[in-house]
Amino acid sequence: MNIISVPISRESTFFLQVYSLYEASFPEEERRTLDQLEKCFKSPHYRLEAYFLSDIFVAFVEYWILDTFVYIEHLSVCPEFRGKSIGKKIMKDIALLNVPIFLEIELLTDEVTKQRYHFYKNLNFEIVNIQYFQPSYGEGKSSIELLLLASNYDVKNDVSEVIEIIFSNVYHKLK
Repeated sequence: MNIISVPISRESTFFLQVYSLYEASFPEEERRTLDQLEKCFKSPHYRLEAYFLSDIFVAFVEYWILDTFVYIEHLSVCPEFRGKSIGKKIMKDIALLNVPIFLEIELLTDEVTKQRYHFYKNLNFEIVNIQYFQPSYGEGKSSIELLLLASNYDVKNDVSEVIEIIFSNVYHKLK
């Protein structure tokens, strides 16, 4: 299976496909508006990549390269391509940066959230043992309690500085 990644900008031909999957994959409380997303493209830390199998769009990942680590904000595979190791390939591509990786997932409340956790656990992610709230994505949206996961990082270490860097670089872009 030959999967390739393509950097995406707001002007990219494939941006609308990526944005459509983004809207379909994440509840409104866990995503940016189009205007907020456009502000992200101005940051030198921000990356949005689309993945293609031959010429078919199959997935995207949105992430931030920050100081000494990567923060993955969103990852989604098109429903018809799930279970084909595409998400695993995306995560392995990012792991090649050879720095700690952080991401958020929902609390483990049902089979879907437990499967998502096991997907990341199989990629050597561990739960950071703190109570963690994702800041609100905007007016009328609440902050959400999530699990913070880390790979290539000792989760026993204090993560307050990591969280501060994520919040100041990622979530301040919402304003």
